[in-house]
Amino acid sequence: MSSTHPTPPHCHFRRLNLDHSLMHEQIKGTKRFILFPPSASHDMYVYPRLHPSTRQSQVDLRSYAIDRFPRFKKWANATSPRLGTRPLETVLSPGDILYLPPYYWHRASVVGNETAISIGVYTQSLPLTAYPLFKQHGLPWPPHAGAGERIATFREYAIAIAAQLPPSLGQSHVRAGGFACAVLQRCVCLADADATAEGDGAVRRRLKRWVADRYAAIDDPRVVRGVGELVCRSDAAFARLLPSEAPRLPHSRTAWVRTHARALRTNVQQLPNRGEYFSAEAWELELTSLLEDVAGAAVGAELALQLLEWVVGSPVLTTEKCERELHYDGHISTSID
Repeated sequence: MSSTHPTPPHCHFRRLNLDHSLMHEQIKGTKRFILFPPSASHDMYVYPRLHPSTRQSQVDLRSYAIDRFPRFKKWANATSPRLGTRPLETVLSPGDILYLPPYYWHRASVVGNETAISIGVYTQSLPLTAYPLFKQHGLPWPPHAGAGERIATFREYAIAIAAQLPPSLGQSHVRAGGFACAVLQRCVCLADADATAEGDGAVRRRLKRWVADRYAAIDDPRVVRGVGELVCRSDAAFARLLPSEAPRLPHSRTAWVRTHARALRTNVQQLPNRGEYFSAEAWELELTSLLEDVAGAAVGAELALQLLEWVVGSPVLTTEKCERELHYDGHISTSID
C-alpha cells in the first residue's frame, strides 16, 4: 500500500480490515490513522450493500453535512478518556506497526509530501471464517417461486433475521450440563428466545432502523449525486410488481422460513474459535448486508430499497427529498472541517 497524496480525495472511513485482523507496518514515510471502535458502527452510516462504496461510511471527514449525520457528531466531539467512547488517533513512522482488530473503522492519510509505503498483513479471524456462511446461506424460497411468493417470503425472512441475536459462543441450552451453564450461569434457550422476539414489535423497529441507517441520507446530493432520483423513480415499478392484495405465507411455510433464518446463527455459533466472538454491532452489520442481498435477489437490485420499505411499513426516502436533489446547486451550508 503506498500513496503520495497528503489526504485521500474522498476521506471516507474505510473498513478494509472488516473481516480480518490487520497488522499495518510502515516502511517509508509517515501515515496518520483515525480509528473508531466497532461500537461506533451504528453512527457511521454505512453505504447500502448494493452501492459501489458498500462497507464504507458515507461520512466525509473533511466536510460533512451535520444534519444528515447527526449521530456521527457525538464522535467528532467526543472527549471522554474511556476507551471505546471516542476516536483514537496515531501517526506511524517507518518501523511502526499498528494492529487493527476486525470491524475497526479507520481512515489513513499521508503526512507531508513524501511518498508513503506500508505493508498490510491480514490474519484469520472468526468473522473471516464466518463470512462464507452469510454468503452461502440459501435463499428462503424455492427456485420456481414467482414475484408474489418471493415478496411474501422476504417479509417473513427479514423479520426472522432481525430477531437473531448475536451468537453467544460458549452459551449452553437451559438444560445443558456444560461448564458455561453450570458454573458461569450463561444459559439460554435460543429457539424459545427467537420465537418470543419474532412476535415483538421491537424486532420491526430494529429492522426499520437498519434500513434507515443505510438509506436515509443516500438520496442527499451532498452525500451522493443522482442516487436519490434513481431510487425514487423505482417506486412506480415496485408498485406494479406488488400484488393487489398483500401476499401472505401459510403458517407451515412461515415456520420453515424462521427455522431457516435461525440456522444461520446456529452455523456461526458452531464454528471453531479461539475465544473470539461477534459483537452486537458486527453481527448487525452482517445481517443488514445479508437482507439487502436477499432483497435484491427477490425483486432486483433497483427495487431492493422499495421492498425493504414495504417490509418495515414506511418510506425512507420521500418525494420532497427527490425534488430537492433536482434543484441542488452544489452548496453545502452546514459542514465541519
